[in-house]
Amino acid sequence: MAKFPDDVLVVIALEGVIAEHGLDHLRVRKRGDLITIESGPKKDPIRHVRMRRATRQWYTLEIATHTGLWQQVPLRARAHELLKTVISNFPWVLMPIE
Repeated sequence: MAKFPDDVLVVIALEGVIAEHGLDHLRVRKRGDLITIESGPKKDPIRHVRMRRATRQWYTLEIATHTGLWQQVPLRARAHELLKTVISNFPWVLMPIE
């Protein structure tokens, strides 16, 4: 699979969406073509959703199951648009887990 050039602005955009919606318990972690939205301690994070880069500017969405596996969601958009979709349509996915 082709490697896409890094887009540093995507993390900044996602952090802005998180701050805009008051989801201060969440953080963004980028590794390669994956962006994970997680919470909890950094050594043992709780993974909520992740976005996999499909093209230069489009990402696909995956939601973590209760068993820690990833379930693909048939959505494809820019990363910040996917996060806004999760916030509005699947808000329970991003709730803090104690």
